Amino acid sequence: MGISTQRVIGPSIEREIEHKRGLEDLHISWQKVRSEQVQRDPSGQPHLAPLVTWKIGGKRYEYMPTLQFQVNLTEEPWLRRLLGISDQAGHIIDRDQLIRDIEKAVEVTA
Repeated sequence: MGISTQRVIGPSIEREIEHKRGLEDLHISWQKVRSEQVQRDPSGQPHLAPLVTWKIGGKRYEYMPTLQFQVNLTEEPWLRRLLGISDQAGHIIDRDQLIRDIEKAVEVTA
């Protein structure tokens, strides 16, 4: 079972958070640096959590969120059965919750 490494937050959202919170050098990295970044959804599928880093006044901060998931409603159960995967819908990272969690983490240091 491979790790899902879908980048759910891109550079435009990164820049938006950076400007909104007055941060320097905000970076949301989707590369595996720590084993704790691998987190499992309710069906057991592993996903990679981002490692978030930023600076304020020259001081570097780091945050790794705990991922929240939602049912992937874009997957059709009949297609999953046809492919022999299962008839259960998979899970995806809750993008909106992830953005809120990151904003809350950087707000504490601002």
